[in-house]
Amino acid sequence: MTVLDRKYRDDLRVALRLRDISGARVGEVLAEVEAHVAETGEDPVAAFGSPKEYAAKVSAQLDVKTGKPSRLQKLTGTLITGLLTYVGLTLLLDGLSADRPGVPVTPAYLISTVVFLALSVPAVMLSFRAAVALSGGRVCGVLAACALAGAMAVAIFPNSLFDGETVLFEVSRWVAVGLGAAAVAGSLGLVRHGYRHGRIVDPR
Repeated sequence: MTVLDRKYRDDLRVALRLRDISGARVGEVLAEVEAHVAETGEDPVAAFGSPKEYAAKVSAQLDVKTGKPSRLQKLTGTLITGLLTYVGLTLLLDGLSADRPGVPVTPAYLISTVVFLALSVPAVMLSFRAAVALSGGRVCGVLAACALAGAMAVAIFPNSLFDGETVLFEVSRWVAVGLGAAAVAGSLGLVRHGYRHGRIVDPR
């Protein structure tokens, strides 16, 4: 019985994940390759090609229904998660700490929301690349840290960075708390869904 080379297995897992293939399908592919090598003793490169080549072949056979989200779906999901997280936490904390019946909504809040999303989305995507990349992970990590730092600065000091004096309208503090809690719950649900989609499961 021949055991699959660990480096080939790890490189193939990374190559598959970088192509946004679902964790369930990644587990199936790894199990198929391991079983083939164990049964035949054939070199995996000779049988399947390099990890990158085989990952490209597997990816080409998949679509949205079979475990590969489109780029638009991935971007939309990240944007919605970031929006729900930022808006939810802001409304929830402002509602709980408000010293008056209403929570003011200002241009600073609206602008900071847009800027936060513009920085946090690439931060999340770069963090993923840094976590699984075969090369260039350090560069992605540094860029992700810079983008995340900028997003956090916008989230913590919106009134200092933008005009925080003008009030467009006010929302009842308890309405703000309810909406904020619902938004945070929604963002956690999306994160959980993303984790389950990406978790690699051995089908054997």
